[in-house]
Amino acid sequence: MTNDLDKTVPESGRGDYEVGYKKPRRNTQFRKGKSGNPAGRPKRTLNLRASLNKVLTDPVPVRVDGKLTKMSSLELGLMNLKSNMLKGDPKAFAILVKMMAAADMIKLPQESETDVSISREDQRMLDDLCARFGLNGNLKPNETDHE
Repeated sequence: MTNDLDKTVPESGRGDYEVGYKKPRRNTQFRKGKSGNPAGRPKRTLNLRASLNKVLTDPVPVRVDGKLTKMSSLELGLMNLKSNMLKGDPKAFAILVKMMAAADMIKLPQESETDVSISREDQRMLDDLCARFGLNGNLKPNETDHE
C-alpha cells in the first residue's frame, strides 16, 4: 500500500515531484542554511514624540528634604524653574506664565485687550500717589479718556 507522501517526496531528490499549491519547484525553494528574509525586518522609524515622552517621564532618584524619592525629569525641571522664579529670575517667570497659558491654566490678554484708558479722576489719583511715593514719572492721560 502506498501513501500520498511517497508521490510528493522522491527518494533521490530528483524525479517525480509534484509541483502545485504549497509545493514550489525545487530550484526556487530556500536553500538549507539561507534565510528567506536576509535583510530581516526593517527597523522602526524614530518617533520623536514617543521618545521625548519616555525620556521626560522616566523616574529619577532625587533627595527632597533629606528623603530619597523618585520623580520624573519633567517634574524635576518644573521644580527647578519654580525655584529660579522664586529667586527673582524674570525669564523663569515668563516661561512659567507661557506654560500655564499653554496648559489653559490662565488666559493671557490679547493685544486688543491691552489698550486700557483711564478717566481723568483716576489719572489724578495716580499722579497724587506717584508724588506721595517720590516717583517722578508723571503718568500722562491717553487722548481716548473716558469722562
